[in-house]
Amino acid sequence: TSDLKGNVEGPGHYFQATDKAWKDLDNLLLTQGWVAYTWKDVFNPPVPQYAAESQFTVQGKVTNVFNKGVPETGIMLTSIRPLIIKDTLTRKDGSFTFNDLPLSDTLSFFIQAKNKNNKSFNVGLEVDEFKPPVYTSANLRLLPWYVNTDTLLLKYVSTIAEQKQEELKLQKGTNVLSEVVITAKKIIKGSRNLNGAGNADIILDEKDMAHYRNLTLYELLVKRFKYIYTTRVNGIAIYKYMQRRIVFVIDGVPASPPESYMENITAEDIKGIEIMDSFNYIYPTYITKFEVAWKIQPYIFILEITTRSGHGAFAYMKNIPGTYWYRPMLFTSSKQFYSPKYTVKSPITLTDLRSTIHWAPNIVTDKEGKAFVSFYSADKVGSYSVIMEGSDMNGNIGRQTGTITIK
Repeated sequence: TSDLKGNVEGPGHYFQATDKAWKDLDNLLLTQGWVAYTWKDVFNPPVPQYAAESQFTVQGKVTNVFNKGVPETGIMLTSIRPLIIKDTLTRKDGSFTFNDLPLSDTLSFFIQAKNKNNKSFNVGLEVDEFKPPVYTSANLRLLPWYVNTDTLLLKYVSTIAEQKQEELKLQKGTNVLSEVVITAKKIIKGSRNLNGAGNADIILDEKDMAHYRNLTLYELLVKRFKYIYTTRVNGIAIYKYMQRRIVFVIDGVPASPPESYMENITAEDIKGIEIMDSFNYIYPTYITKFEVAWKIQPYIFILEITTRSGHGAFAYMKNIPGTYWYRPMLFTSSKQFYSPKYTVKSPITLTDLRSTIHWAPNIVTDKEGKAFVSFYSADKVGSYSVIMEGSDMNGNIGRQTGTITIK
């Protein structure tokens, strides 16, 4: 229903093999799914915005100073984890492709263009970065769950209540321990924080950096701290946070002027950021060591930044021609629907009160159109709904509903 306007109520009704359902489906498509057609688009269909990907590939192009493709240029792709070393040549238009790359949750590739002497040279190297579509939430009116709710939701709420009662039964005859609250500091691996790793007022770790992904350091700070602004003194940019000057320390070295690398360092280049705001974290450690560089300014705000390379700000002062750091979007494998496994010797101590007892999204039938599915039922007696939906290779769709009774 993604191509239909509005919200379709009861979509399962249109899958029924009845004359009324087909008429209702026709009316639905005429009203909510009607679109205009032009012969130009029919005979010259537009290229899809997102091409189908049968494998993980890296594609790009090498250009010269006139922005024209450079053919037969050597391209090398390397990765440390997992260890990958590949090379290829550009095509006539300067484009290149690396195929059959492994799937991993976090990848980082260093891509380098080389001339005939196997040396880097001054060319432009661009990689086709994936740009996800902008998500726009549906402007739907939110109602409390108990208003005009259905029997499925009411059943789910009652099941949760019963599960809590079962947990209370298990506690009878046992000693319930008091609540133990575990507190821990975020530790940035490789941090050169003078107070010790984790000793800061605010800490942003790798999980936070993954949330900001391709944002530059400046964009990251502005998004995380709304009151950051820039002023200029003698033509040099000074970054401030709530009237306090921000002092950048990258891999243990004060970085100045910060403007030269604020747009080159991205969140993907950073392991973590430790922010020293209180007096106890700034004095005497930072003020004592860097008092000459900072001229003992009392109103400062220190950002200790730990990069993945560990080479400080100079590694990000400028992009090296003919090279490219490519960090694709994180890959997440599909999760399997939970299904209990019982053995003869395993003791059953908790009642199974699952409301959804089985879900199989990818059942393939045999030559006769048959398939076999097995699952364990829940312990709660009653009637359970069975919904089956599918399609064949010709685009025909089908739907069937039924019930099973557990006694």
